[in-house]
Amino acid sequence: MKGQLRLLSGLKIDSPKGTKTRPTTSIVREALINLLGQKLLNCNWLDLYSGSGVVACEAIDRGAKNVLAIERDFRTAKVCNYNLSYITKFQKGQKHVEVIADDVIGTLDKGFSQYSQFLETKSSFDIAYIDPPYRSNVYTSVLEKLMKGNWLAKDSLVICEHTPKTEIEVNNEWEIKSRRKYGNSALLILSPP
Repeated sequence: MKGQLRLLSGLKIDSPKGTKTRPTTSIVREALINLLGQKLLNCNWLDLYSGSGVVACEAIDRGAKNVLAIERDFRTAKVCNYNLSYITKFQKGQKHVEVIADDVIGTLDKGFSQYSQFLETKSSFDIAYIDPPYRSNVYTSVLEKLMKGNWLAKDSLVICEHTPKTEIEVNNEWEIKSRRKYGNSALLILSPP
């Protein structure tokens, strides 16, 4: 039996069955939405290790126009696709969502040009959200692949969700915009070189 998650707007979405995913808490989602504010309007959102897609759903609910979500687990990706499609029904204006059921690193390695057909604007991403399993050590590799593959637009932001104890190695080219802690979760907000 699937569980349900409630978005900040009150809409309910599905949560994948089992313990493979760890949904981002409402406290973290609310803080993130408040931090991003107007940057969400008409943005292209890249959701990495998307799980249920709850963070991307919040982004769509607040004005994101295009969302590409990548989730390795096929069943979880199916739930994510359902949730994103469901949320777009309640939004004004044209929204485009796409879910790729594949490995994040492998997908990023192929470069943005391989996936640009998913976005009607054909422009790269304004915001990338990285939320891998907390015990994984993929942040540095993902940041590198985002840059090498031209996934990020000028003036984009990259948000890494992690445990407060996790040290994310960021090379000196990246600008650290903010570090925030919310109980058992933390956010590192970066701007690319």
